[in-house]
Amino acid sequence: MNSVRTRGGDSKITAAFYREMILATLRALADGKITAEEMAVAEDTRKDAIRYAPGFGPVPLAVHVPHPYTIDALAKFLGAVRDDGHATEDFKAAFSALELIEEGFRVGPCTCCAGTAFEPTRI
Repeated sequence: MNSVRTRGGDSKITAAFYREMILATLRALADGKITAEEMAVAEDTRKDAIRYAPGFGPVPLAVHVPHPYTIDALAKFLGAVRDDGHATEDFKAAFSALELIEEGFRVGPCTCCAGTAFEPTRI
């Protein structure tokens, strides 16, 4: 499925748009344009669920990075949550695709990413 129903409306968001929103938001978080309060990580969050902007994966605990977030916090910030407050499946799928791309799991050219930040020449 390439589109999802967003919380509070009938507008459709494509997977490509989710990926662009995620990238832009993580860049803004890493640049300090989004505060820790705006994308808060609960104190009781499992350490393996914490990720660090602008990346998509967890950073070893020995490394201090000042821009932590969780997938659910990112989804909440972007309004892509289910009624229970957790990220929608489509949002998690888009995030996972970015994580795999960052880790180098892309095989061959991706025609669906042409003209986006995910185009092979832009990564």
